Amino acid sequence: MSWTKVELSSFITIKKGKKHNTINSKTKSSVRYLQIEDLRNDNNIKYTDDVSGIEAKKTDVIIAWDGANAGTIGFKKSGFIGSTLARISFDIKKVNTEYFGRFLQGKFVELRSNCTGATIPHISRKHLVSLKIPLPPLKTQKYIASVLEKADQLRKNCQRLEQELNQLAQSVFIEMFGDPVTNPKGWEETNLGEKADLLAGFAFKSKEYSENPRDVKLCRGINIFPDRILWKNVAYWNYIQEKKLEKYELNKGDIVIAMDRPWISTGFKIAQIQEKDLPSLLLQRVMRVRGRNELDTCFFYYALNQQAFLKHSMITETTVPHISPKDVTSYKLPSPSNKKLVKFHKIITNIQTQKKSLLLAKSKYEENFNSLSQKAFKGELKAPA
Repeated sequence: MSWTKVELSSFITIKKGKKHNTINSKTKSSVRYLQIEDLRNDNNIKYTDDVSGIEAKKTDVIIAWDGANAGTIGFKKSGFIGSTLARISFDIKKVNTEYFGRFLQGKFVELRSNCTGATIPHISRKHLVSLKIPLPPLKTQKYIASVLEKADQLRKNCQRLEQELNQLAQSVFIEMFGDPVTNPKGWEETNLGEKADLLAGFAFKSKEYSENPRDVKLCRGINIFPDRILWKNVAYWNYIQEKKLEKYELNKGDIVIAMDRPWISTGFKIAQIQEKDLPSLLLQRVMRVRGRNELDTCFFYYALNQQAFLKHSMITETTVPHISPKDVTSYKLPSPSNKKLVKFHKIITNIQTQKKSLLLAKSKYEENFNSLSQKAFKGELKAPA
């Protein structure tokens, strides 16, 4: 079915937000204050007592206009919007909010690639308003939005369950070994540097990076995310095995830590190298932690994932927040018995097995959502009569 494509310039109005004073709690006169993180979830709701601002309604679409998250889309939110956000308004009698929001979410990469600004990305108004959206009857728009919402919810359910399994693993660690900083169980303590094989990465010259996927991947901070390695932005090295570089070869099970901007909104940038990540080499500003065996490595990984490590690390900042190798080497850990380590490893292995099944389901739901999105905006999803 072919639907008329309409340029956004013909029906949207864009208004940039402004900075507001934040208050600690809601009052009778306060208004919700929306910032970038609010487009993703409602985990940290803020308010302002300012009397004027650019107010978004639940029927509007909100876009992150400036900064690292430019192009992020939110809808079904109401409140005054911050200075890095913009409100997109339109006639809801002709355009369904959820349908339009899903359309713009699907344009994220395109919007990002057309951003202006040398150091700080800004959405190009000219490009945004030039986008064309297929506009079927409102009934069909609502049907498509509901189908995509259900498909998206399946993805979110997997994410929630994954978070719960991660929290379970952390809880098991605390229950068995206690907080590494306060050491309530009175374990004998040793610095991580005395227990593990620690190594900071090599300063491979960026001008000699390769784009050939047949070469060896470089494990950079940009590739490390909480509990996973992502190779969307990958650099390679034309590696002929050399004695001086052998020690920078990563092995399955190695723990890698991003030393710059180590904590992001989703957690601590630490992950374990999997078979699919190999071969790869350790780049500077990334630290590798290697245990003597699987039991040690498993214990180290969850010890480093504790809030205790955040408290221990004195994050220094010049222009980029970072932790130092000393923060890692001097981190004090309990020295539990081998019997305890075996028990902990067994529990974690069981949790990891559940996570693998969950990630397979999540991948299928991602594919399903992407497929439905493509069909939806090609006119291949039709509302039932």
